[in-house]
Amino acid sequence: MKNKEYWEKRSEQIASKQFKKTDEYVTSMIKEYEKAKLSIQQDIEIFYQRFAIENKVDMSEAKKLLGGRESSEFKMTLEEFTSKAKNNTNGIWEQELNNVSYKVRVSRLEALQTQIRHQVEMVMNGQLEGMNRLLSDIYEDTYYRNIYEFQKGLGIGVNFAKLDTNTIEKAIAQKWMEGNFSSRVWDNRTKLLTELQTTLVQSLIRGDSIDKTSRLLADRMNVSRSRAATLVNTESAYITNKATMDSYKNSGVVKEYEVLATLDLSTSQICRSMDGNIFKVSEMQPGVNAPPFHPNCRTTTIAYFSDTIDENRIARDSDGNVYYVDGNMNYKEWYEKYVESDPEELLAEKKLHNKYSDTAQHSKYKLIFGDKIPSKLEDFQELKYNNIKEWENIKTKKQDTLNSLDYRDSLYGKLGNKEVREWYVHKCSDIPNVIDKSKDIKEQAMESYSLRNKYKTEARLMMKDRKEAERLNLEEAIKTFEQLVDYKVKYKKLSLDEVYKDIIGSSSTTRKSVNEKFGVN
Repeated sequence: MKNKEYWEKRSEQIASKQFKKTDEYVTSMIKEYEKAKLSIQQDIEIFYQRFAIENKVDMSEAKKLLGGRESSEFKMTLEEFTSKAKNNTNGIWEQELNNVSYKVRVSRLEALQTQIRHQVEMVMNGQLEGMNRLLSDIYEDTYYRNIYEFQKGLGIGVNFAKLDTNTIEKAIAQKWMEGNFSSRVWDNRTKLLTELQTTLVQSLIRGDSIDKTSRLLADRMNVSRSRAATLVNTESAYITNKATMDSYKNSGVVKEYEVLATLDLSTSQICRSMDGNIFKVSEMQPGVNAPPFHPNCRTTTIAYFSDTIDENRIARDSDGNVYYVDGNMNYKEWYEKYVESDPEELLAEKKLHNKYSDTAQHSKYKLIFGDKIPSKLEDFQELKYNNIKEWENIKTKKQDTLNSLDYRDSLYGKLGNKEVREWYVHKCSDIPNVIDKSKDIKEQAMESYSLRNKYKTEARLMMKDRKEAERLNLEEAIKTFEQLVDYKVKYKKLSLDEVYKDIIGSSSTTRKSVNEKFGVN
């Protein structure tokens, strides 16, 4: 009987092989998303080149029917799409393309939506087929490698069930957590199509420029790509674990298993708490007492034999250096001994756990302060966590520095609601000092109102909270100067001169209720 360290090493080797395959597939999948995103951007550019007036396409223009030449070109595009869709797994998209081709009249918007949807359908079909191949390979490879290790480690022949195509297909199609990989890819597809369609229609309603429309659609593609990568990682972890458990069951000698988390600082809290726990194979439940315990989980299991000798266990420090600890030590014990007692390791853990938020913060502070902020994330974290006085000084200056900046595209979607509101309040307060007072009162009012609307539009563009920004655009649409004048004359009973003075005066003030909502005094 081999010792526990032997089983841990073999389990880690088998899992690592499967994780490497997964990483390689995710890399190739991301390339397909990028190709689709580029194709969509090109379709948007052509759409705007044909139908835009002053770089905008309003909804009435978008809903017009395709002309003779445009219709002929679209029919040719449909034929190309239909040819490619013949290879799709379920045939639904091919049928829907046929339905579109039978329509006598197709609007410009419908044609563009069809082009966008085709890119999504091709990506998602490729993902379905690619994941099917990946998961089948992972299941078969993991299963046989585990059986081989049982025979080698126990020194006996193990009778086991051979795998056939039907068995593998059933394994990867089996539902867990109310779905399987196929249904989850389909859900991601539906969500992406809905998001792209909603974003496109809203952009046309607002009269967004080609750059903004392309950027908004690209953002939705990026979100879907991230969801897809998480899905692949999680489904691969599930199939790796299922193949391992099936090999335990079919070996006839493995009755229990032990959860094996990695002894390093990247391990999640739930995996830390599950490490070292022993369960019966017959009672295994993924997500409950077996991996994956969370999205992107890479915790594994090992066969548990009560008579194995616990010698050493592999651990890694914050620099990735390998060392060995007592084989009986679980994650909690390792953490208390090697992390909590070492300030450098605790700081390394903090940096690791805050990496996502620190990356976003680093990006934002670089936009605000420029070269005054370190260019590398690790140097930024060193400043933030090891040079407290300097970091506090930078934070104190952040809002004033931001207020001094003019809007630029790189600030799109980067700032919190309070930061944006304070920027907006500051810009508005300076309007009376910026307008040309040599002009007549009406022109001063028009300039004041134009500046206020400019700042309002730019503030909404900078908001990281895109849902709130879209709500403001839809529910608090910006009035034209003429609409505002008519409103003040009709409801405030003001003369035109009084209206113009009121517009100039109010241009430098902001609503108290909104300021309070966003935490601005």
